[in-house]
Amino acid sequence: MIRIIAQFLKSITTSAPSAKAQDTTSDYFLAGGEHHSKGECLDAIKDYDKAIALNPDNASAYISRGITKYEIEKYFDAIKDYDKAIALDPAEAIAYNNRGNAKADLNQYSDAIEDYDKAIALDPYYPGTYYNRGIAKSDLGQYFDAIQDYDKFISLAPDFAFAYNNRGLVKADLGHYSDAIEDYDKAIALDPNYALAHNNRNIAKQKLRQSGQ
Repeated sequence: MIRIIAQFLKSITTSAPSAKAQDTTSDYFLAGGEHHSKGECLDAIKDYDKAIALNPDNASAYISRGITKYEIEKYFDAIKDYDKAIALDPAEAIAYNNRGNAKADLNQYSDAIEDYDKAIALDPYYPGTYYNRGIAKSDLGQYFDAIQDYDKFISLAPDFAFAYNNRGLVKADLGHYSDAIEDYDKAIALDPNYALAHNNRNIAKQKLRQSGQ
């Protein structure tokens, strides 16, 4: 299931290297972002490696490298980068959210939820973490808690079709087929070509008929 990666949007900062080193660090960091935006993840990682070698105390470079490693499914390596970023900047919610994603993709759902909890405590207005935590709670069978997270996400970002589809799946798992169909309807209204939501709605309608609700 798709998770939301929190992108690091801050400008790179440095811990007082020389002016030339600062320029070079920024150049490598920006080059890494450019390669990443083109899907050139291995080249991006090389650039972030160079930026970190010049300034190993910059949390943003570790976060960006972690994001890139995550996208090529190097989850353990991504976690190491997020660990380092958190050690350097314990108040960085992005690192906790993204580390939670990597742990969830390793089926470490309880540990992932702990990271999402920390991210939300630091930044309660970033919607993506509620969505990600909802997925992890659903994976653990915590369906009512998952619905609450999807509710919160939707209140902050009401135009994301995947959230309605996911909430519909949880409601269907609880046997609430009519409510699930309403969510699939909303997902399809937002994205008429959302094939998975169409399929899930058809299944829910079939189960609703069979259940006699």
